[in-house]
Amino acid sequence: MTKRLSLDKSVIAKTVTKLTESGFLTRRPDENDRRTFTVRPTPKATEVYPQLCRQIDDCFLRMTRSLTEDERRQFARLLALAAESAASAEED
Repeated sequence: MTKRLSLDKSVIAKTVTKLTESGFLTRRPDENDRRTFTVRPTPKATEVYPQLCRQIDDCFLRMTRSLTEDERRQFARLLALAAESAASAEED
């Protein structure tokens, strides 16, 4: 998870702990490797996920309201490429 999100392990651990305590995630020791955990969303998380997606979409539209639809698509594509580059740089 730390590689995929390009975040420090301590940030991920604190965030997972908060989300677990808030009832959005479950965390169980991995059956094959007791040093790691399997993290899964709870029904509570699944319920709020569509609303969260709408809020992210609304934020993106506010950020890019002065762009044309074509420029907005290009910007989203470039952001995705930048995120992929950041993630692959962490793996190196």
